Amino acid sequence: MTRLDFQFIEDYESWLKSQRKCNHNTTMKYLANFKKIVLSCEKRGWLLKDSFESFKMGKHEVDREVLTEAALNKVVVKKMPTSRLDQVRDIFVFCCYTGLSYADVHKLKRREVIVGTDNSRWITIKRQKTDTASCVHNSS
Repeated sequence: MTRLDFQFIEDYESWLKSQRKCNHNTTMKYLANFKKIVLSCEKRGWLLKDSFESFKMGKHEVDREVLTEAALNKVVVKKMPTSRLDQVRDIFVFCCYTGLSYADVHKLKRREVIVGTDNSRWITIKRQKTDTASCVHNSS
């Protein structure tokens, strides 16, 4: 490659979709990350212009099906081949039942699990993405 230009970006998009078998939204995510690098290089004077200037990126809306209780129960009882995958499964199930994101569960501290005035356990955390307080209670 001798030039980072519009054609290169189009070819990279095509390669991601055809050779790497990435769907459209995954391709756009790769290109968005690449664009950040290109803009950083432009700011430093390493590139003369933004090669993404006329390249349009947009994600497609995706309809996701809700995970049914029956499907989740299959995950709960699934025997995993390694203890690491057991842990991954357990964290996923915990996220499903609490509504917390993986990032919130990953940073969860023991001190954030408290006994409330109703004598039951509550999770009281500040959500990472929104920076808002959240209280989760086991209602079963």
